[in-house]
This record gives sequence, structure tokens and C-alpha cells, in this order.
Amino acid sequence: HQSVTALRHLWRFDDLFSSTVMMEFDKNSDLKLDDKELKEVADTVHSSLAEFNYFQLVTQDGKDVSMVPPPHLMASFDNDQLIILFESQPKTPIKLAGKIDIGVYDPTFYTAIDFT
Repeated sequence: HQSVTALRHLWRFDDLFSSTVMMEFDKNSDLKLDDKELKEVADTVHSSLAEFNYFQLVTQDGKDVSMVPPPHLMASFDNDQLIILFESQPKTPIKLAGKIDIGVYDPTFYTAIDFT
């Protein structure tokens, strides 16, 4: 049976937000984030997103689908942009039947999200 077993999120942040993160987490002021600093970014984002269900809403036939929180997030910088990568899984696989809606949004309206 075909089903959805995971949602992979790859978020690329704009230059302004990325530079703010750089200023806040670059503890040794070398204008790059080393592995320890990136882990701190990932841990901070992980705990912040937890209270907002990782900005994701999944429904099947109008009913909420329970998702398992991602065990960890990965953070990196590419071309001066912060990238966050994580994977979340439904508590039970979602069968590809009926109407499935997957949404990613920021309920605080602080972050705009574009799909590509």
C-alpha cells in the first residue's frame, strides 16, 4: 500500500534573517558558524518550533493527522543563507486515499513561507 511515511522540510531563510542569526550565534566573531555554533542554532530552532508543531498542519479527510516531533534539526549556511533541514513522521503512515492536506505556515505571522 502506498502511504506517506515522512515529510522532509528544507527551509532556506532570506539574507536579513540569516545575518541576524549569524550575529546572534557567532560567538567567536569570525563571521562563520562552526559546528558547535550551528548545533546551537539547530537546538534553538528545534525548541522554538516545538510549541508551534513545527509550522506544519496535516489533515486527512478533514481530520488532524498526529505527527511525531522530529528527533533533531540540522542547520547550515550556504551562500550566506541559513538552511534548516528536518524530517517529521506521522504517528501512523498516511494512506494515499481520500483528501490529504499538508500545510506549512507560521501561526505567529513572523515568517513568510514560499513553496518552490
